[in-house]
Amino acid sequence: PRPRCVDPDPTSVAPVAFPVAFGERVAADGKCTFARAPTAGVPGASISGVTGSGTTYTVTAGTGTGDGTLGLNGVADAAVLDTAGNAFVAPFTGQIYTIDKTAPTTTDNASSTWTNANVTVTLTPTDTGGSGVATTYYTTDGSTPTTSSTSGTSIALTAEGTYTIKYFSVDVAGTAGSVMTAPNQLRTAKTVP
Repeated sequence: PRPRCVDPDPTSVAPVAFPVAFGERVAADGKCTFARAPTAGVPGASISGVTGSGTTYTVTAGTGTGDGTLGLNGVADAAVLDTAGNAFVAPFTGQIYTIDKTAPTTTDNASSTWTNANVTVTLTPTDTGGSGVATTYYTTDGSTPTTSSTSGTSIALTAEGTYTIKYFSVDVAGTAGSVMTAPNQLRTAKTVP
């Protein structure tokens, strides 16, 4: 058997699941049959449950705190027996989840001056040490952006008006950053008085 990842990877969810399929019916006694693979950066991660019977089991593991990797190994265990009474003696190594709980951050280059020209505001998202930025969402009317808002990192302001820009980014693991408000309102006036 080889446990595989069934939740999105990279992930920020807890717990994660590993389905395990044995080649023949076995009687697994639970958590002692499986062990966390050597991982990095996720203190507190642990196996939280084993369900199933026969040839198919699902092992769930809490993802602890912090970012890093989390995997599952099968441990040779005399308590795991096939229908003939043979003990499970062939340990295995499963896939590894990348755990990313750190939210991305985003900054802007909004200026505070009045202008009589088109303005482009650039949003700069970063996800240092994480899974990478997936999408940045924004609004220009001061409303709180959601994942249904306009997305992108370049905001073209071509109409006259006063703009309050709010934005946030989501990383590949699905962790959303805080909604930020550009510290400066943008004001454009193209009409000659």
